[in-house]
Amino acid sequence: MIGIKSVYKIILFTLIFGVIGYFVHPYFVQFSVSEMKDVTVVTINLDAAGSLRILLAIFFTFIPLFYFSAKKMLNIVVKREQIFIALSILISGIIFWQYKIYSIQERLKELKAAPGGKDINYIFAQEDLNLEFYLFIGFFVGVFISGIALVQFRKRKN
Repeated sequence: MIGIKSVYKIILFTLIFGVIGYFVHPYFVQFSVSEMKDVTVVTINLDAAGSLRILLAIFFTFIPLFYFSAKKMLNIVVKREQIFIALSILISGIIFWQYKIYSIQERLKELKAAPGGKDINYIFAQEDLNLEFYLFIGFFVGVFISGIALVQFRKRKN
């Protein structure tokens, strides 16, 4: 059973992470675009840009929810395991996000390598990059990776 203190803690962290996600979105997009060296990214629909900002905020709210659910389901009380779960979620999210950036760069290389491709200026719409979605999928996968790793670690330990 979850105590009232834990419920308040979950709600507080969920709100904090949502606000962080909302305010971090412009920097997230700016950093992502700066990593894509030769890729031209434009915002076609300003409403979609605002929606992506809210979407990232929502995805950030899942971080504490994933963490607390994994902590509860795996019955984790050891600080080292708690840190492992949190880092697994974050690192997995970053890996999936960076993979998407890499795949966009590779796609541009393929387009430019096609016959007549060097003469065309390719432009990618920010709305179609799905960077926020890949970050979320990474968070989700990170929960499972950390859970499986901790179960296997506990089996070996016993």
